[in-house]
This record gives sequence, C-alpha cells and structure tokens, in this order.
Amino acid sequence: MTMTPDFPDDFGELDFELPDDFIVPDDLSELDTAPPPVSHETTSGQIIIDDDDAALPDFDVSQFDSELAAMTGEQPEIAIVVTPVADARALAGICALGEIVAESVPSESGALAVLTDVAGDAPRRAAGIIAHWIKPFGVLLVTKAAGQLTAHRFDEGHPPEEVPGGLVVAGASAVLEDLLVGAVKANEIPGTVSSVGISRAKAMLWMSGGARKGKRKP
Repeated sequence: MTMTPDFPDDFGELDFELPDDFIVPDDLSELDTAPPPVSHETTSGQIIIDDDDAALPDFDVSQFDSELAAMTGEQPEIAIVVTPVADARALAGICALGEIVAESVPSESGALAVLTDVAGDAPRRAAGIIAHWIKPFGVLLVTKAAGQLTAHRFDEGHPPEEVPGGLVVAGASAVLEDLLVGAVKANEIPGTVSSVGISRAKAMLWMSGGARKGKRKP
C-alpha cells in the first residue's frame, strides 16, 4: 500500500541521536522506575533531537492560514499528530518538553500524539513544535471535524501541505483509524503514555534510552 510521500516505509526503524553535550545525571532518584524503551533495529535515517536550553521557536501560526484554507474552520472532534518516532515514551518526552498535553500512543507505523487541546490554532502549533524536535523528518496532523478528515504535513521551514486524509489513514497503522472513528480511546491502548507530569529529566532520560536502543549496528 502506498505510504504518504517522503515518509520512510518503516517508521519503526528510525533511530535517535542525542547532542554530543547531553549528559544523563548520575542521580536519577527523582525519576520513577520504568521499563526500558522498546528496541528497534535501524537500517536507515536519523531523528535528531535538539537538547538546547534556548526557548523553542515562536511559531507564527497566522502564516498557515492560506495553506490550511481547506480545513472546515470548525473545532475538530479529535486531532492526532502522526510521527515517525518509534517509541511512545520518547514522543511523550518530546511533548512534555514542548509543553504539549497529549497521549502518546504506540503503533507499528510510528507513535501518535493524540492532542488534548483541539481548539483554535493549538493542533497546528503542536504539530509545528513536534516537527521542530524531530527534524529533518516531518509529521502529519490529522483532524476530524463534522465527520470529515483533513490531513496536513508539517516540515520545519516549510508551510503546511495538505495531503489526502484517506491516503494517510490507509498507509498508517490500524490504531490511527480506530482512534479517528472512536472505536477506542487513547488511554485504553496498552503502552500509551501521557505527557502530563513528566519532568525535563525524565523526558530526556526516556529519549536517551530510545537513542541507545535505536543505534545502528556497525
């Protein structure tokens, strides 16, 4: 089945690469005990996660208005950011660092961020922030309003591009479709992680664990 253009065929095989100056603290006593991230063998591609203390870019969502004119204008019933991030906990860490309230849901084609705030520009802003953290790979924002699906691809440095919603759903894991039709709720799916209450240290630890598990073999 044809996947969305420019997305890797197997999102689960992407790996993480943390900045050279990233250090996991020796004292992690403040962190909750958690099982190690899921291991993924990588054959191609990298997800680069910036660990810089500077504030995230101030995304000006007003510039997206013309590109997103096809959207219904109604508040979505559900908004999901489809990513190539292999580990749901790593995506939850990204959302926490980006101050995005979401449920990070595991799926075979990449973790999904089911957004809590679907009002106004919040979904577009969330998609832009997540795209910033996993550059140069893009993400897809899929929304459902009045029974209609709309999908847009977000790449850092480029305006959102509309893509066929049906193609996105057809090429993704069945989990995405189940969420969109309301067959299941995010918190009912095993392995789902909320971004709420995750400290910066824990977020970076989860992302670091995903990096170590996802390194390519020499």
